[in-house]
Amino acid sequence: VELENAHEATADALAAARVAWKQVRQRFPQLAQMDTDALMEFQAVEWYKDRVSFKKYLEGKGRDASDVSTAWPMLG
Repeated sequence: VELENAHEATADALAAARVAWKQVRQRFPQLAQMDTDALMEFQAVEWYKDRVSFKKYLEGKGRDASDVSTAWPMLG
């Protein structure tokens, strides 16, 4: 992606967002087709599944997993 004004916060953030968007469109085209509500739900469900899996992993290793939250950390 083109980067003008490198190391200026807004320009850097915009370039990072453009790189992420290109990666999503190439690797996960189904995500690029989702509206914002569907994308938010997808992220929340995947987050929950990941946290449950991580808790099981820790517990399987005999470690305390009581502080692993499955709550979605973003406000809807």
